Amino acid sequence: MSTRGPRFSGKRRLTAIALSVTGLVAVLAVVGVLVLNTRTAHGSGTGGGGCFNVSGPACTFKGNSSFNDFGTVSTDGCIFTESQVSFFDSLSRPGNVATQSVFLSVSKWDACNGVPLEEASNFDPNSGASIFNGTVQFGSNLSTGTVNGTAPMYDEFTGNLLFTTTVNLTVKGYGPSSKFSDSSHFHAPGFVMNSHFTGTSRSAEASGTFTDEAGNNLVSSPSLYSELDSSTGGTVQIFRQ
Repeated sequence: MSTRGPRFSGKRRLTAIALSVTGLVAVLAVVGVLVLNTRTAHGSGTGGGGCFNVSGPACTFKGNSSFNDFGTVSTDGCIFTESQVSFFDSLSRPGNVATQSVFLSVSKWDACNGVPLEEASNFDPNSGASIFNGTVQFGSNLSTGTVNGTAPMYDEFTGNLLFTTTVNLTVKGYGPSSKFSDSSHFHAPGFVMNSHFTGTSRSAEASGTFTDEAGNNLVSSPSLYSELDSSTGGTVQIFRQ
């Protein structure tokens, strides 16, 4: 069982999601583009923060997310593999727009020869959206999270399809949770946006299956390099003539 601490704290991860998506909302609002996804977990989504104003100047959201990192080393000590599974479930109002997203990546490095071997993710090189065919579920109070399904994994440099992965992951929260809040203000000629964001993060243990091109399980043992998060917030956009 791994005892490594999370690379990023829950606060930093959740805040990064909120700010990055909030920035995306601002850009899309300015150019008048609106993208909505269904509950089918195979498109890019709002993740843990941010929302699109469907009608009127304001919108609110709530959501759950989970971040999970895994690492393995070959028996000869040469090949290092790092894999990541992140999944999200959010609901925004007005409109009651429900969105699920799953982000996967695999990175392999030959330390003996000092060369990269593989950089793969489930981001479609043509659309830029994450592709996942399956389901995402979260328990109450950051207790559990599960993701089950399959996804195509593309080479991040060439865009070629490398393999299809199978993911069956269960994440269980443990210990106390931490809370935080964040707010932002965006101003541009003729446009103002204010947003707020509150979140709760809890350490977790992840176990299950995430396969590579050879069918090997990248989750060889339960990992404590995981977390469960919940978030709520809202956005107000004002267009000035």
